[in-house]
Amino acid sequence: MNVRLELGRRLIPSAGAHDLSAGGMVALDRNVDDPVDVYVAGRLYARGQAVVVDGKLAVRIEEIVASDARRME
Repeated sequence: MNVRLELGRRLIPSAGAHDLSAGGMVALDRNVDDPVDVYVAGRLYARGQAVVVDGKLAVRIEEIVASDARRME
């Protein structure tokens, strides 16, 4: 099963992608307090809060999205 977590989005031209390096930062279209979207098999399934557990990034699920609202954005 394919699971994707989306913290935010940013369109970067291919020329700009060459300037990315380890430790660099990319500004996203969301605020720090905005929920993380959880996609399962390409469909929005849930939203939650990004957290760190034992030094690893995780998502605490806070809302299950209604099945009729699930769609690929």
